[in-house]
Amino acid sequence: MLHVSESDSLVDFPPISAPIDPTIKLCGCYIEESAVFKSSLNPLKISFKTKDGGKYPLMFKIGDDLRQDQFVVQIISVMDKILQNENLDLRLKPYKIMATAPVEGFIEFVPNSSLSSILANYNNSILAYLQHFNPDPTAPHGVLPEAMDNYVRSCAGYCVVTYILGVGDRHLENLLLTKDGFFFHADFGYILGQDPKPFPPLMKLPIQIIEGMGGLDDDNYKKFCDYCFTSYNTLRKNSSLILNLFQLMIDSSIPILQTPSCKAQLAAGGVPTSNNNGNGARGSGGGNSGTANGGSNGSSNEAEKLAIILKIKEKFMLELNDEEAVYHFQTLINDSISALLPVVIDRLHNLAQYWRA
Repeated sequence: MLHVSESDSLVDFPPISAPIDPTIKLCGCYIEESAVFKSSLNPLKISFKTKDGGKYPLMFKIGDDLRQDQFVVQIISVMDKILQNENLDLRLKPYKIMATAPVEGFIEFVPNSSLSSILANYNNSILAYLQHFNPDPTAPHGVLPEAMDNYVRSCAGYCVVTYILGVGDRHLENLLLTKDGFFFHADFGYILGQDPKPFPPLMKLPIQIIEGMGGLDDDNYKKFCDYCFTSYNTLRKNSSLILNLFQLMIDSSIPILQTPSCKAQLAAGGVPTSNNNGNGARGSGGGNSGTANGGSNGSSNEAEKLAIILKIKEKFMLELNDEEAVYHFQTLINDSISALLPVVIDRLHNLAQYWRA
């Protein structure tokens, strides 16, 4: 733990382990590269010096419950390992998060641009963005093959994992892209089908992402679909592991995994109980009525927990064979590309961001 007195400086200090990656040793800060982001919660970006002379930027955020984001990123990491074990590298590269309190924590800073800013600055073209940072006049579409491969694979990977997890509140501000073609999602405040907007799509796949690959008739789009189908069926075969992880976390304090009964108890100032033996907490009078009500609440709570697990399980479509699952996912892709309502909502979101600024 680093303790800083008034006479000490954060420019240089004895080596300590990075909070979200103990293998990295930090020994100072680049003050000129640290800043406060202009957003509603004003997160702090700190650019640390590493012992080997490198840079390690982190964000520190206060005001958001990062426990849920940390859990989702960990699940994505597990999915990535499952796919890697099958020799399927979809370049997911999930960033690291560590919640240090219920509403604060560290986030690994990954330099990126949102699709919203890319489309605004590059004539509504993700392909133009890739061409700008990865030029190769001899390659298809004028983009380095490595960068295009990163883009196609990572787009496919995140389409599959965000669909399975039911990630909501998707808009062009939290769909991100690095200069070398790695696509990823940020902000996992809504999962399991929850969304603050009406009629959310099952999968966020705007047509601009496909145009960034060269369009619907390009070989890259066919590769994208193949990666989606293969990874979806691979994760379906390993669904028991993912479902078990959710089952293990169902009694945690992660907001999205709390049942309505638990939330009601917390709102009333009580302490939620798991009621595994069917016996609830007794009332203040110590009568049997408290036990009976506890048993009833326990049964209701268990049913609510099962409903949460089923939300994940239904996304795997385990009743389908592999060929039927491919057809199901192709339908999802087609519906997402042609959906008009998400386009309207994206425009409204951008308009709201403009007036807020």
